[in-house]
Amino acid sequence: RPTRPPGATQRLAASLLELHADEWLPMVALHYRWNTGNADWAVSEFGRCAFPMLPSLIASRLAQPVADRMRALCRVHGAVSPALAGIESFTERLIGTLERHLAAGSAAGGGPQPYLLGGVPCRADFALYGPLWAHLYRDPHSRAMFDGAPHVVRWFERLHGHAADAAFPQLAARNAAAAPASTSPDSASGSAAKFLPDDEVPETLDPLFRALFDEQWPFLQLACAAVD
Repeated sequence: RPTRPPGATQRLAASLLELHADEWLPMVALHYRWNTGNADWAVSEFGRCAFPMLPSLIASRLAQPVADRMRALCRVHGAVSPALAGIESFTERLIGTLERHLAAGSAAGGGPQPYLLGGVPCRADFALYGPLWAHLYRDPHSRAMFDGAPHVVRWFERLHGHAADAAFPQLAARNAAAAPASTSPDSASGSAAKFLPDDEVPETLDPLFRALFDEQWPFLQLACAAVD
């Protein structure tokens, strides 16, 4: 299924949000993985995935050098003091914006939209989903950030494609909203399985674009100037 919207406005919106997620959210992912209580769990997960046949203690010991190299990326991506309070504030706003957007739906009505730009996911959906699910929701110490964001959790499940996957913890947030008949992105049919009509980009996404241009764009300009 295509992830590129047909309309020029939606294509631009999707590309900007993909840029925002790919280049700005790594500092969020690194901070919550390595600067909080998730670090020990992450090392054990590295060991479990890399050395599944070994005892957990030995596997974690072998995985520690890889974890140390990942932790060192915090400084490279700016996930260090004094930026940490700003990163956490940004993350809370991001989750809140996504929750309000996914709950609100489009100007055309019809209830909440399953994805950012309608009934099918675009590349921006997957770009945002990656760091938020893999580094914040799946990691136990930061998981509670989504307790008040049930629509975001459902969005994770639809993008993941396996609502019954054991990797999705059983949280109160998952029961705060009625479960859809099917959480598979392939279950939509007919007019629902399309991007929003009239090349619409809902206003509920505006806070994401403001964050991009207020916070990330000046950095990109400086980076381009340095390269030139």
